[in-house]
Parts: sequence; C-alpha cells; structure tokens
Amino acid sequence: MSTGTDESTSPAGTLGTTGTLEGPEAFVGTEVLVELAQAVWASFVDDEVPLMDLGPWAPEPDGTPVVVGRVTIQGSAAGVLSVHLPAPAAAEAAARMFDIDPAVVVPEDIHDATGEIANMVGGNVKAMLPGEHRLGLPSVTTGADGPALDEALASATLLWGEHVLLVTLDRAAGGSPS
Repeated sequence: MSTGTDESTSPAGTLGTTGTLEGPEAFVGTEVLVELAQAVWASFVDDEVPLMDLGPWAPEPDGTPVVVGRVTIQGSAAGVLSVHLPAPAAAEAAARMFDIDPAVVVPEDIHDATGEIANMVGGNVKAMLPGEHRLGLPSVTTGADGPALDEALASATLLWGEHVLLVTLDRAAGGSPS
C-alpha cells in the first residue's frame, strides 16, 4: 500500500512509491472496503444490526434477484464500486433508509436507496485515492447473477441479519493500469 507521500499521476494510472502504475486496489483493499461499507451502513441504514465481515467467501447463486448499485470513480486510479443486495435486503434497506413502512416500499425507493449506498461507499473510496478523482452518477440494475468475485480488485462479503451483501471494487472499463 502506498503512503500517499511520493506519488504522481499519469493518464494511465497512479505511479506509486515503487514507480509502478497502481489502480484503486493499491489504496483500498478488502479490509478498508469492509470498514467503509460498515460505516455507511451503520450511519444510513441500520445502526442496530451491524454488517459482519464473512471473509473471502462468496455465496452460491440461489436465483434470488440481486439489486446492484454502481458508481464509477474517475481519475488516475479509476475503478467501479458496486454494492450487490439481494432484492429482499434492498427493499428492507430502502424502508430503513427512508424511514417508511416496508409494506409501501416501491421499486423507485429500492433504486434510490441502493444507488445512494453505492454513492456513499464510492465517495469514501474516492477520498482515499491520491490525486484528483470524481464520482460518476450512480446506476442501479436488477439481475439474477452475482458478481464474479475472482475478477474484482477487492471485494467484501458481508452479513446483515439473514442477508449476504457484496461490495466490490472493479477495474474501470477501458482504463486502469495492469
């Protein structure tokens, strides 16, 4: 991990203290990703049931739809931060985040809450990167498949009650150093 004191940037990536190009994973590893997700979750979703780190494990797909919030981090150490929530967890998170009855949660609430969670975690990741970076607008999709964790630069598997959530940091499309 870089100390952030002797770095420069180029269009292809950030030069670390070793003189090699570094992507966002050089500055935000799995442990930090867990801490950032836990802090956002406790502040904006649920301060009573903390997110528990399940370590390097990924659940097998069980057919439950997954709501994914993504935000791009633009700059020399570009990346994509994604939050993957099983649909029931996304609905429950929206109800808690907006302090509304779970029975009246609509898809727009789920979309807004999931996008905002990704935006907040992504903003904290951005703050840890050296140099100037910007966040793109969050996007939200719903699908049946989970992420390919073996391709993620960093990932966190977290337990919230009975729900398993994933937070991943991936290489930005068309960018980032190798």
